[in-house]
Amino acid sequence: MLTYNITKKREKSLLQFFVLFLTLSIVLQLIVWRVHQHDMLATLIQETLTSWVEQAYLIFSNNITSQGNHLIHPETKRYLVVDAQCTALSLIATLVAAILATSHKITTKIVMIIIATILIQLENIVRIMHLFYEIRLPINNFYFYHLYVWQFINFAYALVVFYILHTRFRHNKE
Repeated sequence: MLTYNITKKREKSLLQFFVLFLTLSIVLQLIVWRVHQHDMLATLIQETLTSWVEQAYLIFSNNITSQGNHLIHPETKRYLVVDAQCTALSLIATLVAAILATSHKITTKIVMIIIATILIQLENIVRIMHLFYEIRLPINNFYFYHLYVWQFINFAYALVVFYILHTRFRHNKE
């Protein structure tokens, strides 16, 4: 009987998590969509991310320049545009929804959100650097990496970040 009650309690808790997660995901994705629609804010985010990628890439190579939200190979003039889909805001919104749907204290959730956002953006910078490196050649595998490899890596990385943060901070639950 005790096992049955524990199982039912876990099922109810899991159902509550998913309902809240889906609701928050919808709300946060709508906010991300509105941010992308706001020209000045979207441009600021894209150009800031472009600058971060350029600065990180300069650690490994000086073969990069930027102009607005364009990363340019000075020698080949091939470029990569950092647009709305490159900002990782949608992935961050989904991860934030998952964090907010947990039973952690609000202060713990805020810390988890800050850490998750930083980790996702660091991975995003590495992703954009790799894609920029890949696009330098006329014949490259940019679309393969962009559409398949990095999509899987983003998904898996977000799950790992969520799992690690959730288990690391589980002692701070209400």
